[in-house]
Amino acid sequence: MEPYCSLTSSDFQDAVVRAGLSDNYTENVVCGRQVQASSDFVELTCDPPVLARYVSVDIPGMARLGLCEVTVATCDFKKEVDGVDLTLVVNPSLLGPTGDSDSVIAVYRGPEEISSNVSFGRQVSTGGASGLPSSSGEIVDSSLGCTVKLLSLPEEGGLDRTGVFYAEATRNGLTTRIQTIILPKDGVHIRPVVRTKTASIGDSVVMEMQKALSSPSEDYRWRRNGGDVIETWNNLLSVSIPNVTKEDEGVYSCFIVDQEVEQLHGIMRLIVRDCPSGRWGPPSCLETCRRCYNGGLCDDESGTCICAPGFSGDNCEEVHGRNVFGKTADQRCSNSIDPHHEACRGHLFCLPDPYGCSCAAGYMGLDCMQECAEGTFGADCKQTCHCASGGTCSKDTGECSNGCEAPNFGSNCQCTTENGVLGLEVTSGGPHQLFVAWQPDPCSSGYEVTTRDDCGNIVSQESITETTYHFITGLKLPLNNRVYIRPLYPGDVKGPEVTFSQTRRPTESPTEVNSTSVTSTSLSFSWSKPPCGSRGGIITGYTYILTGVGPPSTEVVQSVTSEESVTIQGLSPLTEYSFQVAANTNAGAGPYSQAQVKTTLKAPQMDVEPAPDSSAVIGGSVAAAVILILTVITVIIVFYKRRSRRKNQPSGVNGDTSLQQNKAFEADVAYQVPEPTAEPAPYMSLGDGVVTISSAHPIAQNPSPSQDVDDYEVSLSSAEPHAYTYVDADIMKKSSAPQTERKPKPKPPLKPHAANDDTYEVLDSAEYASVDEGKEKSSAPSVARKPMPKPHSIPSVSQPAADEYAQQQFFQHFFSQLSVRADELLEYIRKKEQADQYGFPADFKTLPDGQLGPATVALKPQNKTKNRDADIIVYDHSRVVLEPLPNDPDSDYINACYIDGYLEKDKYIASQGPTESTVGDFWRMVWQMKVDKIIMLTNPVENGEVKCHHYWPDTGFKTYSDIAVSTVEKEDVFLDYTIRVFQINKVFSAESNRLVKQFHFKTWPDTEAPGQPTTVLNFMQVVNAERNKGRTVVHCSNGIGRTGTYIALDSMLDQMRQEGQVDVLGFIYRMRQKRNKMVQTPAQYRFIFEALLAASKEDDTSYEIVGKGAKKAKKQVDAKLTRK
Repeated sequence: MEPYCSLTSSDFQDAVVRAGLSDNYTENVVCGRQVQASSDFVELTCDPPVLARYVSVDIPGMARLGLCEVTVATCDFKKEVDGVDLTLVVNPSLLGPTGDSDSVIAVYRGPEEISSNVSFGRQVSTGGASGLPSSSGEIVDSSLGCTVKLLSLPEEGGLDRTGVFYAEATRNGLTTRIQTIILPKDGVHIRPVVRTKTASIGDSVVMEMQKALSSPSEDYRWRRNGGDVIETWNNLLSVSIPNVTKEDEGVYSCFIVDQEVEQLHGIMRLIVRDCPSGRWGPPSCLETCRRCYNGGLCDDESGTCICAPGFSGDNCEEVHGRNVFGKTADQRCSNSIDPHHEACRGHLFCLPDPYGCSCAAGYMGLDCMQECAEGTFGADCKQTCHCASGGTCSKDTGECSNGCEAPNFGSNCQCTTENGVLGLEVTSGGPHQLFVAWQPDPCSSGYEVTTRDDCGNIVSQESITETTYHFITGLKLPLNNRVYIRPLYPGDVKGPEVTFSQTRRPTESPTEVNSTSVTSTSLSFSWSKPPCGSRGGIITGYTYILTGVGPPSTEVVQSVTSEESVTIQGLSPLTEYSFQVAANTNAGAGPYSQAQVKTTLKAPQMDVEPAPDSSAVIGGSVAAAVILILTVITVIIVFYKRRSRRKNQPSGVNGDTSLQQNKAFEADVAYQVPEPTAEPAPYMSLGDGVVTISSAHPIAQNPSPSQDVDDYEVSLSSAEPHAYTYVDADIMKKSSAPQTERKPKPKPPLKPHAANDDTYEVLDSAEYASVDEGKEKSSAPSVARKPMPKPHSIPSVSQPAADEYAQQQFFQHFFSQLSVRADELLEYIRKKEQADQYGFPADFKTLPDGQLGPATVALKPQNKTKNRDADIIVYDHSRVVLEPLPNDPDSDYINACYIDGYLEKDKYIASQGPTESTVGDFWRMVWQMKVDKIIMLTNPVENGEVKCHHYWPDTGFKTYSDIAVSTVEKEDVFLDYTIRVFQINKVFSAESNRLVKQFHFKTWPDTEAPGQPTTVLNFMQVVNAERNKGRTVVHCSNGIGRTGTYIALDSMLDQMRQEGQVDVLGFIYRMRQKRNKMVQTPAQYRFIFEALLAASKEDDTSYEIVGKGAKKAKKQVDAKLTRK
């Protein structure tokens, strides 16, 4: 029995029908989709079928239905609807200007299509006539009966008979258009390799043309649908589209400049299915295509197989021959009863999209006159024979003379035991049962269905031979079962196993978490899976966190691994760390394990000998900078204190600093240098690979017994040639005459850096000062403290993880600049601009630009179409995981990531702008994550290109997926931005309605910086004045450029208020650990500094909102930075 509901009422708009065994209707399965049409009679289907005792009909806003009549009827379980039975045949399909016989376009109608009205026309002008040739006309052939409609193209039409034509059939209000291409035959300049090419959304497509011998030049041009020339394809015969969309579909012509009107050029069609490969049912494309044999294609609208000429059947498995065509194989090119008769040779067969056009079975070429080569068969000879050794293959059917080559079998050896089941779906049929359904396959004789519990134990195992669905009953709660199915083939051969699990988050943490190795700079840990019964499905990986122990606790590493062990490197010696790990499923991460606290070992001791006393002197207080231009290694000197220091104490370093040299240091090893008993002679040596290091005893400003610093960590790492490393100090020439100490310009004390109050670094910079005889050149502003670069983790020996290896390499080379004081931003920007390409652009290039973490979910084929840009993907460890929809485990994916703020973890959600197919996912995220503020930084259309789907109703009410959205207030429109308020609720949810406010900034160009910083700062002031309890989503088009710039600026404003300094490069680096390419261009990077400078000044100009519908009004406000 398959239930559906027939409703009698005046209006069933938005009605939802559920059926199941529970008397609580909310626990039952939704039948079909929410009703979108108003009608007095609505029919809905529970597909897959469910075992039901209760059927409910619910309409939003109505507490009770006045009257509903529900009937339950039997029907088959086919999801697909039958496609139309139309075939367009052209003979011949290559024509010359004269000397040809008439060409004919014939439309063959199947039995159900005989009543349809057929018309002909030209699809698009490709250089010649814009309509049908004047000599063309419909003709009647009584011998063909009423099944065929003919259009004659007489010889006198010449080359006007070439181009793209169509036949359109209309029946019961449904119109089907089939297109065909007739090409020139003689004196051709350019030919297409194929007439039609079919692709699925997200595929990479290559379109090719061929130069003919008569081509007068190689000055090629391309058009699409007769539009403007595609300039980027000039002079190319082969062009590619890396991530094809429906907008790329159309007729493409390639011609010689100034020769288009000659009509001797190449024409082809690109057909783009509305769904990814293997899926159907746009726009969600949740349904799985059946397997189509012998060159058949899955119709993305109906889910049926469109079979190539010579084949038929639900899966195109039935074989006929080259003289046969039509959906039901009831049409022939001749009256011969021989299915292999050659009457179809030279005919071009065109079927409804997405099939396109092809030759008859057994033929190929633009004229369809060439027979298939050995080993190939079928339409256009695209199928491969699988005959046993020594056998021959029929070129039209693929049948073999002496049987099939293993593992193939079947009438023409196209079945194989290597095929698994397609379209497996598992749904709850009640509290203790599951309903399993899958796509039928004519090659299979049956199916073996096995159910296992969360521990892998077999709960049930049955063989199914009559149907392609099954109820599994008597299961224990909770339903954590995994269902396995494999097809059964002749000879008791079992095909590959396909599995489906009811996935949820793990309820327990991994077990047996242990430390396996400890060094001075690394820690290794291992663990085991959570206990069976608590895993929630397949464990897809593990998220781990390493934090430094001590006030304040600082998160050092958070990452994801697919192994059950990890080694984390780049740690500080003699430091306590806390390690925790959680297991992940496709539904998200489970709880973290109890903390494992481990202390790294003491750094190796090393004696340091004085260098020859002949070099420059470095002494005095912190003020200037020295460049060490190193061609082999970069020395990083890190001073860290042994004893505590009073909080918020200024942290400059002064006092005499002496240097010693040693060539025996090893790369990537930290050393503790013993303090010398006597102060050595100060000196410094540069050049010839000699590197000097400090071993003196620096002391903090305003020294006190609790402030001494007497440990040094010296680390060496590989670096690019000519990398800059600077030491902050005054420069003096060594002389017997007394030197006057140069006092630095007094600076206001800096507040401690939020992440680490105890670390001082000397790091890479494009700012430098040169050393000259007798004088000082200083160009670096004073710098403030910032934390060590984050340690990095590497996989265990058994884990060849390329992404983590890339992270490891990156950590070796990236060093952030030191923080910049707010009162020195103007000088900092000036010097960066003076440095030209070595200023802001050079700093920006130090940021990682590639993939820094695993992105296995984002790269799944079924998720490709959900990414607006192929290279903007989300990492597994930082992605927003949606609650999956019923029957669609992949619906947990959205292109959105958590991004940390200045001091707040996961403060923002950075998202791409919704596409037409992901609007529902976007609103599901807004509801699930309790978002109440959306910051939109793009316009829906910019420069004629869709940048973001218009995802809200301008007025009234609209439902996206299962989220109802209504606009509740009139827009507040200002010069640079618009504010909108929405009310949202989940259909039939017991939760109350929520309000979401959207702040839409409208004057920020894509990949560029806004014209004036004040416009964005004013906008931020308005946004931040709205105190929200929920989460904030920030999006532009791809969610990285304008989105990253906004988040970075907002966070740096917070840091500047709190500390009086900013670390812009370091913050962007940390953002890119969670979402790649955040802050997209050097111009956007520079803009952040300009906006921070503008914000640091007084008397900013803002727009004040005085109420609903307010006009633009300027007001002077005090923008002086204050502590919140």
